[in-house]
Amino acid sequence: MQQAIFIVGTGRSGTHFTCRSIRGFTNTFDPLLGKEKGRHLRSIAKAAIHHRSYPKSAIEYYKSVLQSASSEAVFVDQHHPNLFFAHEITKLFHRPVFLYPDRPIHQIVASMMNHDGVLNWYQYAKKNINRKILGDHIPIPNQFLGIFEAEDLANLPLHKLCALRVIGHRNRAKLLIKREIDLRFINYEQLVEDQLAEFTRVFTNDEFTTLGKFHSVEVSQKKSLSKFKETLSDAQVDEITEIEQRFSAK
Repeated sequence: MQQAIFIVGTGRSGTHFTCRSIRGFTNTFDPLLGKEKGRHLRSIAKAAIHHRSYPKSAIEYYKSVLQSASSEAVFVDQHHPNLFFAHEITKLFHRPVFLYPDRPIHQIVASMMNHDGVLNWYQYAKKNINRKILGDHIPIPNQFLGIFEAEDLANLPLHKLCALRVIGHRNRAKLLIKREIDLRFINYEQLVEDQLAEFTRVFTNDEFTTLGKFHSVEVSQKKSLSKFKETLSDAQVDEITEIEQRFSAK
């Protein structure tokens, strides 16, 4: 079975940057070149938000990858809602490693608030929250959105809604570790500062040998670490921190 690294997490947490950075290893295979297939991303995200089974289309896609990839190369993928289907992926790939970019929550929230693709899921949820057909409704509490009450969608300000989503994803990652999934947190800020040093911390010596030599192919954008100040007020940052302290799993 194919060795694989799946980069998972919430949107705007640094999954793209992590994936493109890993492509600097000579022995990696990423057929999508640091991106994702839009239709697969949407189908996986929809399955997660509706609490459905893993999409058959995604399973077929990964089976096709297994057929085309060299058994010696490490497959890299960043369809990040796979966070909610790690157990299904372990049935397809040999001991896959899941990397979760651990980025400060206020940085993620600020980026989410400026990204239509991320925010559209709230409009989608509002549209489907009251649907009664089993499988088509939005379950509450919701694992993907991180909300506990249906009223949260209408009543909470956007920065708090986004914060709950980030926390929900991070709590899911912590739960997977407890369930013996090989999920590792990768420090986003450290990765921006020094890609090789952070990969050296995250991967074992044997994994490093398998991945091959590393040379940087992705330019770090250090301004991304402070860009949140353009979107969030100090009061909003404090409110996000308070929510994080209340709802983050220990």
